Amino acid sequence: MQASHKVIFNTIITYSRSLITVFITLYSTKLIINALGVDDFGLYSLIGGVVGMLAFFKSALTSSTQRFISFNLGKGLMNEVKRVVANSFLIHILTGLVIVLVVEVIGQYFITHKLVIAPDRLGTAIIIFHFVVASTFVTIATVPFDAVLNAHENMLVLAILGIIETVLKLLVAIVLSYIVNYDKLIIYSVLLFSVLILINGIKWVYCYRKYKETKVSLVKDIDLSQIKKQTSFAGWNLFGAACSMGRGHGVAIISNMFFGTVVNAAFGIANQVKSQSSFFSSTILRAINPQIMKSEGANDRKRMIRLSMMASKFGYFLIAFIAIPLLFEMETVIQLWLNKTPKYVVVFCQLLLIGAIIEQLTVGIKSAIQSVGDIKKYMIYTGGLLLLNMPVSYFFLSLGYKAEVVLYVYIVIEILSGILRVYLTHKIVGSIVKEYLNDVVVKVLLPTLVSVLICILMTNNNLSFIYTFIVASLVFLVLAYFSGLSKNEKMIINSLSSKIYQKIK
Repeated sequence: MQASHKVIFNTIITYSRSLITVFITLYSTKLIINALGVDDFGLYSLIGGVVGMLAFFKSALTSSTQRFISFNLGKGLMNEVKRVVANSFLIHILTGLVIVLVVEVIGQYFITHKLVIAPDRLGTAIIIFHFVVASTFVTIATVPFDAVLNAHENMLVLAILGIIETVLKLLVAIVLSYIVNYDKLIIYSVLLFSVLILINGIKWVYCYRKYKETKVSLVKDIDLSQIKKQTSFAGWNLFGAACSMGRGHGVAIISNMFFGTVVNAAFGIANQVKSQSSFFSSTILRAINPQIMKSEGANDRKRMIRLSMMASKFGYFLIAFIAIPLLFEMETVIQLWLNKTPKYVVVFCQLLLIGAIIEQLTVGIKSAIQSVGDIKKYMIYTGGLLLLNMPVSYFFLSLGYKAEVVLYVYIVIEILSGILRVYLTHKIVGSIVKEYLNDVVVKVLLPTLVSVLICILMTNNNLSFIYTFIVASLVFLVLAYFSGLSKNEKMIINSLSSKIYQKIK
């Protein structure tokens, strides 16, 4: 399969997975909230957030490992790929152990002395905390397998495993509804941990049998000079991830100090809406990212930059087409979804979604920097800017502003971060500002403005939210295709669509 066709094929695979998992996950969340109650759901979101911040580490570590694997695959150096994988196993196991030790010590103190938790639920909070820490170790230790699957662009297996995991979590939610005589929050933590072990176990067995580079010796295949390169690259990625944590979960923890677990329940629900909406756009990055890395490895920077622009544009299209009507109909959707509207939820969902839309405009830019490997300055500057979310949010909350002020801060800083990303990429990778403005910003304007106008007109006329979604989304996609895609991008989509249609016939 040609590289361009493979990108579109993988996008369709991961997009189909997203369509399935989005609805199952949203329904599961509804069942879980009903089973646990708002307070316990808020408690789990808070404790999960304390260590769930470390989930950012997985993303940073996966992209670091994938970068080296894809880069060497692009050069055709299979022996180097094997060394990268061996080094990654060692690095991630040691990293996981260090994180567990540090978080277990600091985390328990923070939970018992700093967070606002009802005294009768403190013991449960500690138990949940231990399970989340254990989950974090498993997640980090199995990062190399995710990196291998991504580098080989095996999106089909990732999609199948993702669907299986989502279905299992739905079963967990259903089981939770029937629990009566036990602490549901503890049962929920145990079952989620079991699902994690099962999915990662399947992933390990599959990779070990499918890819020979995973059959390594932690003695013979270790390369100390390569470890130094990988840890340096991963270290700066981790710094960037830590700054993103401050922007996300850190702000949720600060909000807890002022408003308690009710605000964390709202954050938890809003993050579900954001993450499920972002599924549509994150598919394109998973599909294109390996090709971006391989293009740089093959010394084809022109193609790498073109793919990076394509990732940003497609990423925006694939979240905005559903997010724009959702912004206008959020209250109705939340009411239908949860049968009630918890405090703060609607405005939190709207503001987080706006931030996610803005972030997608530069999602490909991040991959361009990653592929080149010169990330030190980029991470320091962009990470430092993201960290401002915490002190600025604390400042406004201490002055008595409403809880949603932290998300207004988040949006403003995300806009500034996007501008900074483009500028730094222009300096590090090459002249891209004009290309970015023409190929991304200009191309998304017409579909966005027309979709927003349709939503305003239909909402003011009290038409059914279903009509608003259908009309606004379809118009957006049609305009995105005809005015947003280049001639070559249309040809690729048309060719692959034709092949898929012929197979279906």
